[in-house]
Amino acid sequence: QLQNYGTGINVVGVRQGTVPDGEIVIVGGHYDHIPGCSGADDNGTGVAATLELARILADIPTPRTLVITCWDEEELGLIGSDAQAQAAADQGLPITAVFSLDSIGAASSEPDSQVVPAGFDLLFPSQYQELVDNDFRADFLLWVSDDTMAPIGVALDGFADQLGLRSLGAPLDDALKVSPVLSDLRRSDHASFWDRDIPAIFFNDTGEFRYPAYHCGDGDDTTDKVDPTFAIQVAQVAVATAAFALGM
Repeated sequence: QLQNYGTGINVVGVRQGTVPDGEIVIVGGHYDHIPGCSGADDNGTGVAATLELARILADIPTPRTLVITCWDEEELGLIGSDAQAQAAADQGLPITAVFSLDSIGAASSEPDSQVVPAGFDLLFPSQYQELVDNDFRADFLLWVSDDTMAPIGVALDGFADQLGLRSLGAPLDDALKVSPVLSDLRRSDHASFWDRDIPAIFFNDTGEFRYPAYHCGDGDDTTDKVDPTFAIQVAQVAVATAAFALGM
């Protein structure tokens, strides 16, 4: 189905859960991109993972309902996800988790290929130490969530470990979710749901903090620059974590 909210259109699919009028899990990625930029990583990778997740889980019964969404106008200010989040809040939908998959295909095993925002070391000392111990290699999945999603974050880390994929989590309390210091952690569609107290988790490769072609800043964002092994592993982790959230 299409959610036409005026300036854009979200594409939405629903697979009902086995519990009538039960809880809902949303998985999505934005399908728009920067004009003139190919958008392979941002956000072709996130949309591809979202659609693969939908394919795998479409016919598997779970207690919770699965909603798949491709959001429009993320690059213009999270407009599409804001429209869906507001509609969900207005209807009082029982959403237990939202997964935002955005830019999940850039990775490098080279030392010092990862940089971090200013102040990251002070706010997340244990995560920063992990980066130090790994010689700042850009070979990990970053996930960011509100702290109510901690059990899902633990499950995610477990699934990633089974696949041999490094993951680095940053669960945020209510104050940190809105802190200007952490604005870099709010730059995708999960923030639309946070702003309405709907639990959400963000899967990301950290964008320009490791990927020179982010938003075509240094060359076009093309498929040859995406690491397919990394992107596939992140997609596999997303499928497993979503299945966990759905009650499997």
